[in-house]
Amino acid sequence: MQLTPQDALSGVVRSLVDTPLGPIQFRSAGAGPQVTHVLLHGIGSASASWAYQLGAAVGRQDVRVLAWDAPGYGRSSHLPMAEPHAQDYAERLWAWLDALYVTQPVVLAGHSLGALMAASAARLQPARVSRLLLLALTSMAIGAWAQTWPERPIKLVVPFAPGGGTDLIARTLAVEMAKDLGQSVFVENKPGAGTLIGTDLVAKSTPDGYTLVVASIAHSVNPSLMEKMPYSTDKDFAPVAMIVRSPNVLVVRADSPYKSLKDIMVAAKASPNKLSYASQGNGSTAHLTAELFKQKTGARLVHVPYKGDAPAVADLLAGHVNVMFGNVAQASAHLRSGKLKVLAVTSAKRIPSMPQTPALQEIVPGVVAVAWFALVAPPKTPMAIAQRLSGLIGDILRTPEMVRRFAEVGAEPVGNTPEEMAQWMKEDTERWRQVIKNGGVTID
Repeated sequence: MQLTPQDALSGVVRSLVDTPLGPIQFRSAGAGPQVTHVLLHGIGSASASWAYQLGAAVGRQDVRVLAWDAPGYGRSSHLPMAEPHAQDYAERLWAWLDALYVTQPVVLAGHSLGALMAASAARLQPARVSRLLLLALTSMAIGAWAQTWPERPIKLVVPFAPGGGTDLIARTLAVEMAKDLGQSVFVENKPGAGTLIGTDLVAKSTPDGYTLVVASIAHSVNPSLMEKMPYSTDKDFAPVAMIVRSPNVLVVRADSPYKSLKDIMVAAKASPNKLSYASQGNGSTAHLTAELFKQKTGARLVHVPYKGDAPAVADLLAGHVNVMFGNVAQASAHLRSGKLKVLAVTSAKRIPSMPQTPALQEIVPGVVAVAWFALVAPPKTPMAIAQRLSGLIGDILRTPEMVRRFAEVGAEPVGNTPEEMAQWMKEDTERWRQVIKNGGVTID
């Protein structure tokens, strides 16, 4: 019989509360069998998520599951078993419980360093502790819960209107995810406020793996462009995996006098502020890529922002602007028809669909700018679920069909790990923060 998440988690909590498990036990004389609180602590950022899942699963009104991590006692810090560290740790723990009006004996549960912390606290105030155990069992229960996920449909939130590039990627991925997971995966568009509306919805969703957002480079640039945001991009999300990344392309009209990237650089330096470039709007990837180019070369170009790709490309084709750092997918149709000519790509190296086109950084080192799209979960989503999703996405993206479909529009499937995605987002945010600051970029 398949173990359900409710069975696994409820069983763990009931075992904690009702039976004297574990190699180390502390029992107060007057505690009796009644325990009102289970405290998970000293186990890092996962503790709050574990507490949430355990509390929801056990369904008992007389037992409350709490989560606590003592500041200053991370995994790399000293063990608090030795005085005076144990005393300090215990005092913080009991003060925190007192503030929550927790007066009944509690079960202290942790593993590795967390178990040693719990032992220190219990040793110093044994009358307040009903039971202590080295909790490998909770880890096993969470793993079992992740293995049974998903049990209902999954929602992918797209913080853009239907029909755009992000929406297309999300719908393509949703179809393939549903095949593998055996559950419906549907897309819900929540556009507005520069992606803030849809992204904030996911940041505040239950961290159970059923509500995810397809994030983009806006996730990296918004913190530097917006004075106030309803969430923190580095604290309020759990990265899962990058889906694809796609470079911009420097394009001109087919009959443009500028035949190469060097022609653009020479003209921009010879006649400052004469050449103009189009973008999809202030703060867009085209705008920021051009700013990076200007900062690396000293070229002076005039920015002409539009409301989206379509009007920007239309004016480029009409000759009202000279150049554009456009998205390769959006420009590909005009490149095939011969109406536009590509001078460079902004990826780190040449792309398979345009092997004769140089990467911009071959001539101007450091000018690398890619649009990216990733699956991101709410904060405190169990790592077991994030890793399962990451592995699934990687498997999907490595299929020949998906590689072919994305390559046709100049996009590269990625499918990295949650840790790699988190590092990418951190570095990308800092990269664009510097460009935005140095260029005085605003969205007004």
